[in-house]
Amino acid sequence: QLSSHLHSPAPAPALTPTLAPPSFSAPTPAPASAPPASYPSMPPYPGTPIAAPAAPPAPGPAGQPLPPPGFPAADPMSMASLGSELPAAAANRRRPRLYAEQPAVAPMPPAAAAAAAPLGASPTQPIGVPAPPGAGQHGSRSRLDSYTAYATLPAGLEEGATSPSIHQTGFPGLPPSSVPESPAPPTPTQQMQILQPFNLLSSKTVLPPAPLRPPRPNLPEPLRRRNCNPKIMRCTLNAIPENPALLAKSKLPFGLHVFPFGFEAVPVIESTVITRCRNCRTYINPFVTFLSQGRRWRCNMCLRIHDVPADFDYDPVRREPVERSERAELMSATVEYIAPSEYMVRPPQPCVYLFLIDASTQAIAAGLPKAICETVLELIVEMTGDSRTKIGFITYNSTLQFYNLRSTLAHPQMMVVGDLDEVFLPSPDDLLVNLHESMELVKQLLSSLPTMLASHPPSSSSCLGPALLAARELLQSCGGRIMLFQTILPDKGVGALKPRDDIKLRGTAQEFEMLRPADDWLKQYSVEASRLQISIDLFACPSQYIDLASLSSLPRFSAGTVNFYSGFGPSAPLTVQKFRKELGHAITRPVGMEAVMRLRCTKGISIHSYHGHFFVRSTDLLALPSVNPTLGYSFQLTIDEKLGDQSPQAYFQAALLYTSSSGERRIRVHTLAVPITADLPTVFACADGQAIAALVAKMAVDRAIAARVDDSRLALQNMAVDIIKAFRATTNSVTGVLLVPESLRLLPLLLNALLKHTAFRASSSLSLDERSFAMYLLKTLPTWELLDYIYPRMYGLHDMAPNVALRDEANRLPMPAICHLSAERMQLNGIYLLNTTQDLYIWLGRSVPADVIASIFGVGPEGLPLGPIQLPKVDSQLSLKVRNIVVGLRTVHPRYLLVHVLREDSPRRAEFIQLLSDDRVENTPSYYEFLNAVATEANR
Repeated sequence: QLSSHLHSPAPAPALTPTLAPPSFSAPTPAPASAPPASYPSMPPYPGTPIAAPAAPPAPGPAGQPLPPPGFPAADPMSMASLGSELPAAAANRRRPRLYAEQPAVAPMPPAAAAAAAPLGASPTQPIGVPAPPGAGQHGSRSRLDSYTAYATLPAGLEEGATSPSIHQTGFPGLPPSSVPESPAPPTPTQQMQILQPFNLLSSKTVLPPAPLRPPRPNLPEPLRRRNCNPKIMRCTLNAIPENPALLAKSKLPFGLHVFPFGFEAVPVIESTVITRCRNCRTYINPFVTFLSQGRRWRCNMCLRIHDVPADFDYDPVRREPVERSERAELMSATVEYIAPSEYMVRPPQPCVYLFLIDASTQAIAAGLPKAICETVLELIVEMTGDSRTKIGFITYNSTLQFYNLRSTLAHPQMMVVGDLDEVFLPSPDDLLVNLHESMELVKQLLSSLPTMLASHPPSSSSCLGPALLAARELLQSCGGRIMLFQTILPDKGVGALKPRDDIKLRGTAQEFEMLRPADDWLKQYSVEASRLQISIDLFACPSQYIDLASLSSLPRFSAGTVNFYSGFGPSAPLTVQKFRKELGHAITRPVGMEAVMRLRCTKGISIHSYHGHFFVRSTDLLALPSVNPTLGYSFQLTIDEKLGDQSPQAYFQAALLYTSSSGERRIRVHTLAVPITADLPTVFACADGQAIAALVAKMAVDRAIAARVDDSRLALQNMAVDIIKAFRATTNSVTGVLLVPESLRLLPLLLNALLKHTAFRASSSLSLDERSFAMYLLKTLPTWELLDYIYPRMYGLHDMAPNVALRDEANRLPMPAICHLSAERMQLNGIYLLNTTQDLYIWLGRSVPADVIASIFGVGPEGLPLGPIQLPKVDSQLSLKVRNIVVGLRTVHPRYLLVHVLREDSPRRAEFIQLLSDDRVENTPSYYEFLNAVATEANR
């Protein structure tokens, strides 16, 4: 019987050092609400198990399946564009176990573990080896390497900066010969060396001083160099069990994280023929096998043999023959094709921006319309798009206000519609206009709109639902992005919401009911928007409860984003600055439109459920009206049959078909190879604990919403016990110690941090909107950023080595050592910077000298503002280092990180203390207490 902690109801005891026994009841899927007529059945939340279709679709011409009901046959992303459906047997898949998974980390070499200095000590030299930054097709951007202790900063951030070099990804010129066999299984002695059992109770110091690089699958060297970058595709198991029983025995989760649209450089292939398997539709990749002197090739996914196309060895761009060792699709696991005409049935969609702006009295008083207009006006010439870009504006309170922007007008015209029951578009041809043709009118509107709204009759109501209906009517023929700005709870027309934040229910077992959407109208609207290629980006700027749990349904199924700015208004100018920075990034970042993504797996592996923002159009096809570099996607996988009989590796291929902002249809393909093993110790040794942590967090969010938050907390605790018991049975170790393999060394540390996370912490001080936003981030952040969100990085700034935080000759920025999140490790005279990926906190110990504070902030302790600040430029080495670190961290994260300064006597002291997850927080055990509780339960 397979444990299923994350999907089985369980009692919710208080979080105490004594853990409840693991649950072994059968998984219980979340109840699905009735979908709108003519749409495929959809799960209530991404991440729930896939419902098997009632009947397979009727075959279309040439054996291709027809689009699902409700989707037009002339959809530009037709089903044929990314291949056929999975086999019909997918309807009878065995459901995998969905127990609560737990975080851990990648293996750390023994030398690194032995060399881990006491936390707070400065390294004597930069740590790690930096990965080269990359530049995508939309331009270059320097990024902090989230897996090393280096940052590469853009030029001009400090005096004397030099422009960082942008390196293209290297593709070793190896001949695409037959795939070599996997290495021989390890001997018993080698096996024990790989496992490296570590007793967690022997030391409280388990966190390495530098970020761990993600482990790579142990493949032969030629294949390893061609395998997919773990920043793009990352599997929780780097040695896949060969059968379902072995996977169940390990108690380890099996899943895959995909970050398909990142900033890394991707080789672009322009060819009239895209070589694919005619059976499973897999794209040719570095892991295929060539036969018959290179005239035929075998698909690595389904093993079907095909003839090599006649012009495969010819480069149409250079018009000359090309060696196969020079073909990017055979040398790189990540490539991008410029799609030929058969991959589209209508002209590519232009970039379309429709701004829906809350014009209620509260929004105007907070300065929301003014902040929006100033930001768009400042960046209007840099907005992502081309000469076809379109733009429009709708404001709303108790009425709807439309704006005529026809290029022949002298001034923009406001048109008011008061009928909220029968919404119509006045002058529909002039509300959405070409940006370049109407540029002057758009600038006039942005300059005068705040004044126009202030002089308009005031209203404290919000008719969001009718505004969304008008937006859908305006965009239904072309698709596009709705930029939605909301300040108050919608209370007029269809989709109106009522206050549900009962403070008496916060932190109780009944809280989960308020974390679900209040009704299905917003969800059904989002699904319909996805069908029309409309995505919705939500910017929530409330001063009070706004029901983010319901409003977040809009971007959830339309592949949009959620941005939350609590306390937005004139009294929080830096929050307004954060909003403006992030809005500017949203309208200028790379974007793909009318996209679909499909994940193909080796025969015997199937997809169980999904995590992220999208709509599941068919069994394995994700509809993404918009795709951007801030969102990641995760897949829970199951093994249906024995693996390894035909190939020593399992393969995964993610294909993203999208329209670029320049109007090109493109296909971005990522391929990952992972070895298969029949040896359980190898499974443990090659587990990727950081990837497990990311998947566990997403599963726990689904469990918290479908059942109760208490259930997800209990499941996370029980999972640690299950895996430790499974590993103990593998190694036949004695009881009384808490042994884990080196690969799972950080498992309890991250588990304990998840239990205290905003998304799961039992606290009456957390608002529902704060918890809902934290759950959104856990579900959508890419793995490299999610790990830091679960366990924030804390750096000691008071004892940095001379070379730390100063750029070297390669324009890299060595970072300080990472500290455990515990007050026990912090010095009274220490200065610490903590990065949550959403904000930066600088903590000043009570004994920090006044001259040191002045060297950073320019003022002494008495004049230091506590809270969000703008770091001043002070003529000191320490100030330069702190500013370099802050700028470097802001460079890597898409969200603008505000700097909060706190001291022990600060009113917001508890806000920082909550982030020290190694300590006891609100009746949750400390890290060491958690270890003892897990050990007690595992020894029973």
